[in-house]
Amino acid sequence: MEWKPSDTFTSGTGILRIEDRATIPAGQEVKKEYDLEQFYKRDNDFQSIRGRIINASLLVEEKIDKILNKVFVKREQELNNLFQSIVLGREFFSFMAKWKVLRDLFHNLSIFKDKDYSTLSNEIKDIIDIRDMFAHGRNTHKGDESIVIDYFKEKPKREEITQEFLEDFDKKIKFIYQQLEEIYILVP
Repeated sequence: MEWKPSDTFTSGTGILRIEDRATIPAGQEVKKEYDLEQFYKRDNDFQSIRGRIINASLLVEEKIDKILNKVFVKREQELNNLFQSIVLGREFFSFMAKWKVLRDLFHNLSIFKDKDYSTLSNEIKDIIDIRDMFAHGRNTHKGDESIVIDYFKEKPKREEITQEFLEDFDKKIKFIYQQLEEIYILVP
């Protein structure tokens, strides 16, 4: 049996699952050869992309932590460390929760009243969604070497990961990080 673009295999965090569809007539046996070396190479490529997405998202989350810390605790180092460890660093205070607090600060603190932060807020939400897609979705490598992620966001969805997708992600991260750095400097 020959490898065809319709054949697929999926991977999770370092888990290789080979899936294939075949119609096997009753009483017959079908044997299929897989190029596991190629599968592992493609899986490593995906894991590299996944790591890049999650790492960049964590950098944004960390910058939001610094802003929240500066707004609520000011510059007292001992309180900063305490606030980081018992509030911001806890499992219940997710990236999404931090984004919601930051978004509310944009609407309620006088230092943010002179500028519209809706674009920044929307871009951060997009990064959270992309991070969740890579963290919780299931990727599939097709025979044509494309990568697709199946995930759930209100309903089952599928996203093909293209070079354009990755370039757009990098642009969003750069924009967000620059904006958050300006906000960090703005907070007294």
